[in-house]
Amino acid sequence: SFHLRAKVSEESLFNLFLKDEPYPFAVVINDVPRVDVTADVKNPNDYIVEGSPQSKSLKVFSINASNKWNQLYLLGREMDSAKKTGAGDSVLIALNTRGQSLLAGLKSYVTQFIKSSPGPITSVWALGTYAQIFSMDDYQAMLNGIVEKFPDHKGIAAIKEMNDRQLAL
Repeated sequence: SFHLRAKVSEESLFNLFLKDEPYPFAVVINDVPRVDVTADVKNPNDYIVEGSPQSKSLKVFSINASNKWNQLYLLGREMDSAKKTGAGDSVLIALNTRGQSLLAGLKSYVTQFIKSSPGPITSVWALGTYAQIFSMDDYQAMLNGIVEKFPDHKGIAAIKEMNDRQLAL
């Protein structure tokens, strides 16, 4: 059992790591004064977060989006295998069509999450995590939408400023 205390001026994201692990086992947002996380060291990814609606929302989103991403990955492996075994065009076209449908579903899910999320951190985290599935124009439009929705969030403004500098280069 441990307690973390932090003074932050605005809603932020915190990654919780276990010693010697490369990835966080939990992602927590300080959208409320107190957030409780319960986890078993033997199975930390099944953590429970209480008190923070945004942390719960992000966890559910992450699980669902990851499942959709995994379906695309598995389909990619199936397509590679079909190509290697000399599958006919009709099989490859069907797999490609299914892939386009899965990708469209993931894009729609991420877009709806970003647009409906009441928190700046959940929105920008979802966009940053799944940026590669969007065209540059769609990405820019969503980032601009997040900035407009949360104009007083300094962290979001900094992300937008960095993005604009990279585009200028």
